[in-house]
Amino acid sequence: MFSRSRRPTVAIGLTAILGLGGFVAAQDVQQPPDPGGDAGFFAYSGGAAKAKRARTQTTGQIINESLGWVNLNGATLSYTVPALTTDLFNVAFSAECRLINGVPPGDYVRIRILDNGVPMEPYDGFQAFFSANGYATHKGNWIRRAAGGTHTMQVQFWIVDGLPLGVLQASIDDWTFELVVYE
Repeated sequence: MFSRSRRPTVAIGLTAILGLGGFVAAQDVQQPPDPGGDAGFFAYSGGAAKAKRARTQTTGQIINESLGWVNLNGATLSYTVPALTTDLFNVAFSAECRLINGVPPGDYVRIRILDNGVPMEPYDGFQAFFSANGYATHKGNWIRRAAGGTHTMQVQFWIVDGLPLGVLQASIDDWTFELVVYE
């Protein structure tokens, strides 16, 4: 597995971020690239809800173990923020999941949500989504203050284990991916 240690980070508004540290990962056979920036504590606020986008899929997908992040087919959402403004994006993803041939706690599946290729918060590169061989439904939320322009969000997974590639698979089924946009 891995271990993390963080010193607090505080976000004030959109203009000042005071960071006092980062994270440290112990040896792990597969490690993602440095997520960039400081993993830490952030605060966001928004106004009235403006829009909602959602996709759902009841047909399962098998994701094979790989050396990096893998897109979940069909799990994309787009929204255009008016120029010279910002909106608060609140993203949720839930799915019935199963790690095939996994041995917890060392084998697990990481998740991240990208907005135009940039990971949304929370993101420190090590967010486990599930690890069990039995089916169960899991859910997560992500957030970001988005500047004007078109934004495309994508769900990605990464199977992590210490064995040669090809041993593990992840089953992702009955998923819902949604975006709620606030002022």
